[in-house]
Amino acid sequence: MIFYLLKNPCLGRKLVIPESATAEKKVVSVFTEEDIAAIRKHSKGTRLECILLMALGTGMRQGELLGLKWKDIDYDLQELKVERTLKYINVINEDRSRDFKCVIQPPKSKTSERTIPILDP
Repeated sequence: MIFYLLKNPCLGRKLVIPESATAEKKVVSVFTEEDIAAIRKHSKGTRLECILLMALGTGMRQGELLGLKWKDIDYDLQELKVERTLKYINVINEDRSRDFKCVIQPPKSKTSERTIPILDP
């Protein structure tokens, strides 16, 4: 049996929406040109130079960058595929002590699996 409402029970009432339910816009901070120049200058010649330049140039997340394999890069098409992420997980041992373990796993959502164009430096 299906019942239908004949009138809106909320009509004429003031509804109070809790603060936690209201969507607040997050403020996104971005690097300025000066910030990028400083990062490039100070990372030049270090072991972090390539990964920092890749992060700045593609916007990839840390786990996505660390999950890359050489086969993900297509030099002919100048693109790379994001198919996995590296994640640290908390492991509880038999003696109830905790450890962290690195695991490679697929991205959280299908939209995170993507192809990113790469340009010549």
